[in-house]
Amino acid sequence: MNRRLLKFIVFIVDFLLLQLALYVTLTLRFETSELWEQWVSHFSLFWFLSLIWLTVFYIGDLYNILQPLDHKKLLICISINVALAITFFYVFPDIPITPKTNLGLIVVWFIIFFLLWRNSLEVLLDRLGIKRRLIFIGLDSHSLELAQHIYDNPRLGYVLDGYVLGKDNDRDLEIPSWLKNSSVQKLKDMQELSSYLEGMRTHTIVVSEEWYRSRSIHQHLYNLFPKGVRMYQLSTFWEQLEETIPVNAADELWFLQNMSRGPYTSYHKLKRFFDLCFVLIFSPIFLVFKQSRPGYFFTDPDWSRR
Repeated sequence: MNRRLLKFIVFIVDFLLLQLALYVTLTLRFETSELWEQWVSHFSLFWFLSLIWLTVFYIGDLYNILQPLDHKKLLICISINVALAITFFYVFPDIPITPKTNLGLIVVWFIIFFLLWRNSLEVLLDRLGIKRRLIFIGLDSHSLELAQHIYDNPRLGYVLDGYVLGKDNDRDLEIPSWLKNSSVQKLKDMQELSSYLEGMRTHTIVVSEEWYRSRSIHQHLYNLFPKGVRMYQLSTFWEQLEETIPVNAADELWFLQNMSRGPYTSYHKLKRFFDLCFVLIFSPIFLVFKQSRPGYFFTDPDWSRR
């Protein structure tokens, strides 16, 4: 499944879980006869608040679904969302959701639903994910790091099928135990790789930076094109897979190609858009509120009686 489509589906489910948390909270707090009226009044505002919360999740990288859920990031994002909600309710005290009981219950129920959903999603991706056969060429620390990451995370959609080690390793890099003891096919050179591919359907080949710069390998890679194998330089494949890349794993050519794109990614553009929206919406409100109530901005003598 396309990664962007999967992220969109996860976003929609998260949005629905927030509404479910609201519904469960209202069910516990109000009588059945009042439930529909309360739902309409709460939902008219809560859908907007839900979008803000999920935007914070996106900025906090909680939609990198190919990685295990980072509970520390989740806690930070939840804290920020609660702080934003309390500030919003403080500025507009007449809205139906109070910053005491209702909001607290919504947060608790959403955390429960969210953890159950994301844990189930991780199990589903591990078991049902499409496994594309992958072969690495070149034994170096960066290639081994990415290969082990793929080997340990089947949800990435690849299965490590082979590794071309090279006949002689002038850097004397020891083969790690995870690779040595695994079922991954260890190949000595490109001739052995060609023979191995005769009876296998390999989807992708990743070539280390050091091997990619060697002209002697280009002809071998060219001969593999009729087999329909996709080929990537390590830094390019790493970027596509993880949407990021360690600085020390990229060569000069990768930097020249990517720096020419400009400094802004879709993440930065989205973040800048919401920053601008926040300033335009809340700055006039804060100014009016400050002029109408002299004194400290974030204090309220009536807060304890609400």
